[in-house]
Amino acid sequence: MALLRQSQQLGAESSQAVVKGVSEGWNPKRPGTVREADKKFLTSLASTISPDNRERYARLMQTWGLAAAEQADPNVQVIRLKVVREALQFDKKEFSVKAGKPVEVVLENPDAMQHNFVLGKQGTMDKIGQAADKMITQPDAAAKITTCRKFRKCWRQPNS
Repeated sequence: MALLRQSQQLGAESSQAVVKGVSEGWNPKRPGTVREADKKFLTSLASTISPDNRERYARLMQTWGLAAAEQADPNVQVIRLKVVREALQFDKKEFSVKAGKPVEVVLENPDAMQHNFVLGKQGTMDKIGQAADKMITQPDAAAKITTCRKFRKCWRQPNS
């Protein structure tokens, strides 16, 4: 709680990093006890949470018994994709979705290594692979990567 309170004295980016660290670092199997005075603070903090941290923060609040689980949209198919620690791979090799239906891809990366996720049309894997191979050799490759923030309506990435 002290870290979350202190984070409000920092800049926006640093504050969000603290929220991310507390949310990801808390063991969800260990329910927290929150004093009455802290409940209002945590509720007010929710309005300042960045889109990247919302799901993390909601899980933390739920673990602490302060919020109900998000109500899932029954029309959205949710695909959860998690990074395999210390291996450059995901826990799923493939997934299928219904054409024309909304899809939400939730990426979880508890690893220190950055991972890429590309969603492409069927039959374009070779073209995407060649572009990735070409880009990785460029010194400014990291600056060219488009983050999920530009695709917020299509999918979200809870863990960077």
